[in-house]
Amino acid sequence: MSLMDILKSQLGGQVEGQNADLATTMLTRFGGSKAESLMNLTRAFQQGGLGGAVNSWISTGDNQAVSADQVIKVLGRDRVAEVAGKFGMSPEQASEKLAHLLPTVVDRLTPAGHLPTQEQQAS
Repeated sequence: MSLMDILKSQLGGQVEGQNADLATTMLTRFGGSKAESLMNLTRAFQQGGLGGAVNSWISTGDNQAVSADQVIKVLGRDRVAEVAGKFGMSPEQASEKLAHLLPTVVDRLTPAGHLPTQEQQAS
């Protein structure tokens, strides 16, 4: 089973169709395994000055929103444009969707309130 398949199955009905594909495609740009991808994605948001937001997604409380501009700043315009192109949308459209999707995706993939370890992913 590919990382994309694993991510989609874990997202359940909360993120569907093209949105699930967009979110999982972006997430896979950050590493090989789910744990590595999540760690690198969250690190990018922390290093981009949005540690509070990403920590709220990981924790069990409410998810803090981010803007499309913040997504482009953190993820990089080139990376967003590359993923957007795969779905026939502009970087601006993709960043809007990702700003809405990423809090839910990270929250759903961290149900225990912390990032999974490599050992947890293997089991």
